[in-house]
Amino acid sequence: KRKATGTNSTTAAWIVDFSKNGNPQDIKNVYFAESAYDVMAFYQANKAKLQGELDKSVFVSIGGTFSNQQVGSIMDYYSNARAVDCFDNDVPGRIYGMRMVGVVEKIPLNIVQSDDSIRVSYKGQEYVLDAQKATLNSLRPFVPFKRSYGVDKAPTSFKDWNDVIMNKPSTILLTNSKYERDENLREKRMGGIKV
Repeated sequence: KRKATGTNSTTAAWIVDFSKNGNPQDIKNVYFAESAYDVMAFYQANKAKLQGELDKSVFVSIGGTFSNQQVGSIMDYYSNARAVDCFDNDVPGRIYGMRMVGVVEKIPLNIVQSDDSIRVSYKGQEYVLDAQKATLNSLRPFVPFKRSYGVDKAPTSFKDWNDVIMNKPSTILLTNSKYERDENLREKRMGGIKV
């Protein structure tokens, strides 16, 4: 959970690079998460999906909130790669994905969180986004992207990938009672309700 001795939160990041020859130009995806636990959990939950691309993948923890230098330097180094937003599903995590685009594209975005929205100012215009649904893809209608980006957040009922692995949803999933499930199954088997 701590930074390595001699590093800082401005330029340092926790990085796992699975490339075989160490050539940054071979990397296709750089997966960004807030903590090392989250990025390891992302890998664990998506291991089968990642298998074919593992040697072209890099996994990064920015240690919570991030500096422009952290993300910018990493994406400059992996200049052919696509940045993938694996940040948390909460509003700050959604804003991190949008900030990431601004940093990588080297464009000024003013992003402000209000009670139920995220306000993004770009080139003198303000755009209002739904705080619970917005992702970096919400910027596409008004921000020109020069690079490719991905969004690979945890399922919506979980705050982050670590919670997925531990099966700790942040929202309560309402399911039918056993009685209701049995009644529905009986009705399906019997061809509908009989009176």
